[in-house]
Amino acid sequence: MVDNSYNDDFYYLAHSSFHPQTALALKLLSEQQQLKTKKPVNNFAIIKFFRPKKLVASAIAANLLINGELVEKVKNGGYLEYVIYDFSEKAIEIKRGLGAEALQLIPEKGKEYYFKIEPKVGVFKGGFIIEQLTSPIPNSELKEKHYIKRTDKSVLD
Repeated sequence: MVDNSYNDDFYYLAHSSFHPQTALALKLLSEQQQLKTKKPVNNFAIIKFFRPKKLVASAIAANLLINGELVEKVKNGGYLEYVIYDFSEKAIEIKRGLGAEALQLIPEKGKEYYFKIEPKVGVFKGGFIIEQLTSPIPNSELKEKHYIKRTDKSVLD
């Protein structure tokens, strides 16, 4: 005897009454639900630069250049969100006086990248260092009034 019990939430079918067509239909329905819940990939990438609040070199702004062009002077406690639509290789450089630190990035559509900018500490060091992070730094290390959002010029071209 087959027990087809019913309650408020589910209708249970005994194993012997379960058909292969039903399994296929359930699988297709599940795949459709997964496609609906997937977030679409953005047609841009975001590069986020953070400069934590510190007493050392707090009065000096870090000059942030991308492909040789000055994007922003990042202040102590500042953070920059840079939205890019051009996915070519980016030369990211932090300059202060004669000191410079650089790295290369090949951005991918829909991705976010995080970088921390900090002053070099020590005699005759000067300048800033830049380090790639896997996640953003806590907001408690930043100053909200120093938040800046920019985009690359390719969106206007």
